[in-house]
Amino acid sequence: SGEVLADGTCNAAWCFEMFLQEPECLDAWHTMEAVDWLVVEEGAYYTKEGAMMQAGVKSVQGGGWEDAHFHMAFPEAVADAGLVVLSQLQTTNDVHFAKTRQQPVDRETFQIAVEQIGDTMHPDHRHGLETAGWLALEAGHGTIGETQYEAGIATGATEQPTEITFTRPFATKPEVFGSVATWHGHDAVQLRLDGLAQNPASASSMRFALEEEGCVDSEGAGDGSVNDGAGGNC
Repeated sequence: SGEVLADGTCNAAWCFEMFLQEPECLDAWHTMEAVDWLVVEEGAYYTKEGAMMQAGVKSVQGGGWEDAHFHMAFPEAVADAGLVVLSQLQTTNDVHFAKTRQQPVDRETFQIAVEQIGDTMHPDHRHGLETAGWLALEAGHGTIGETQYEAGIATGATEQPTEITFTRPFATKPEVFGSVATWHGHDAVQLRLDGLAQNPASASSMRFALEEEGCVDSEGAGDGSVNDGAGGNC
């Protein structure tokens, strides 16, 4: 039941490796978990409905926030619909516990940081250089090829479960991905499906909570916003 994140390395165009990483204060062993995954080639694309999506990579290291630039500016309409950004470390050059944390800037840029035990500014260790992958797309429901997806932003998320009802139900239970979208507190926190729910994700909804890294303190996660995406075969 301890906090854990999925980390991995990207070795070739046809495969990748993944493992579960616990903070150093825990025993490094974690029970079996299910992890949804998505691979997108770097570049800028449009869905069947004309919504823009972009994917890319960026070199990041510990020490604070860094600007990450989209390949091109998103349409002005994202100011109303919202811009969803997901990110994930793709290398393990430094073996210490780490994950990405992000916050919005504008239609051309977002900020990303390597979040370590405690917060983004670890007092004893500055995390080494890593590669982070990111995916950005306009909020809404649409189709990529033959795959139905929905992307959105949930505000006011805390350590208490938050339920999201999809604007349109999927034909089957979708794969679910998410990232914390804001930085309203210094404590390290991650997004996790509600493990206490019998069905944390279904064809019509999903339940998640913010899980704070507990090596430094055990206080609850603060209010925040969450970028979430779901996809499934039609």
